[in-house]
Amino acid sequence: PKDGSAYKAGLRPGDLIVAVNGTPVAKSIDVIRSVRDGGEKPLVLSVDRKGDRRDFRVVPVLDKKSTPVLGEDFTPNGEFRRQAKIGVQF
Repeated sequence: PKDGSAYKAGLRPGDLIVAVNGTPVAKSIDVIRSVRDGGEKPLVLSVDRKGDRRDFRVVPVLDKKSTPVLGEDFTPNGEFRRQAKIGVQF
């Protein structure tokens, strides 16, 4: 969404996140974990945009209430907590 911190930082639909704080990511769940578990600490997201690599500084926003935590298979793992988000969908 256009009000999400990722969009505000410059990420756009179609961008592929390839690293978080310099650490390469292999799967979408790697990005989700890095964002949700880091709280509101700024992150540097490296993206591939049509073959061009770009870095964006993104500040996650903490949920106002507890939400289900997703597991490796993207289904809720039974845990609920406030999580940081950046406004992107996979």
